Amino acid sequence: MSVGANDDSLRVVAEKLKQLTDDTQEQYEAFIDATQLYKKGNVNEKDFLAKLADYLIGMTSLNFIAIQVLFEVKLAIQTNLSKGHSPVPPPSKTDRDIEGVGLVDVRKTAGVVADSTQMTPLSSPTKSAKVKNCIIFGSTIPDQAKFCNKCGNSQ
Repeated sequence: MSVGANDDSLRVVAEKLKQLTDDTQEQYEAFIDATQLYKKGNVNEKDFLAKLADYLIGMTSLNFIAIQVLFEVKLAIQTNLSKGHSPVPPPSKTDRDIEGVGLVDVRKTAGVVADSTQMTPLSSPTKSAKVKNCIIFGSTIPDQAKFCNKCGNSQ
């Protein structure tokens, strides 16, 4: 892949995904700890529900960023295809050996998957849709969005 704006966008959202994954893991562990303490009666219901809410918000943000990463990967593949680059390298000897074991070669379906997806990213609303700007990242998002699809922050 050539280095360009698409690659930079992919790197930014992938790094944000990594950061959110780590944060969400910490929130999950805090929720599990709170669950154990709540069962023993050592933590009140308000604190327990607060940990649950933090974890659910983290998971929602994580899902939004994961979807954005998929859109960026799709865009990178489409850009490379339009430039005449192959989306995947030719199979190596090791890949051919693995095929004989009964594993699926994803290169055979990658073109079908990339071409058959007709989804539009949330960051490019239609002309008639109302939009707003993210309060943190500044990107354009649908007016009804609860989270930014670029940075994952609550709106």
